[in-house]
Amino acid sequence: MRLVAHKQQAQAERTTLSTFEHRLDAALQHEDAVALALERLGYTVTHFGQGQLSEAAREVLKAHDNPIRWMPDLLAVNLRHAVMVDAKFTAGRNYAIQTKAHEAHYSMAIALGTPVVYVWGDMHANTWYQVDQYADQYLGTPANGSGTPFKLLRTAYGQALDLVLHNLTPKEQT
Repeated sequence: MRLVAHKQQAQAERTTLSTFEHRLDAALQHEDAVALALERLGYTVTHFGQGQLSEAAREVLKAHDNPIRWMPDLLAVNLRHAVMVDAKFTAGRNYAIQTKAHEAHYSMAIALGTPVVYVWGDMHANTWYQVDQYADQYLGTPANGSGTPFKLLRTAYGQALDLVLHNLTPKEQT
């Protein structure tokens, strides 16, 4: 019995790791696709988020729940403005973002005077304010991911990336 339980645990760990690696690979590919799309729109793009930090630094930020751990993935600048861009690899009928990330992005946008734009897996986009206005709040459970509260936004609210960037309002630029 103990051997069976050990084998099941080992299989679960391998599955979790491969699932995590798969999700990470897909997320990094999406981030690169978003950077390329922004460059095609005339933006200069720099990788910006916690992915640029060492593993040790990320672990400390996570342990202390520091908002820096939620830094958007990219910084895109052109002659008109700078925009923090969070590339969210999502699939399905809804877009999702953890509530703590969304809250941290608001603080960063205010402190830095720079809007936050989310670019979803289907390459549609929304501003922080659009997500705040239209998303539904859900409490996470261990069965659906990390167990943290998150916001769900129906994909019908997604907009073309160039349209979102072009129409940033002064409210969204601070």
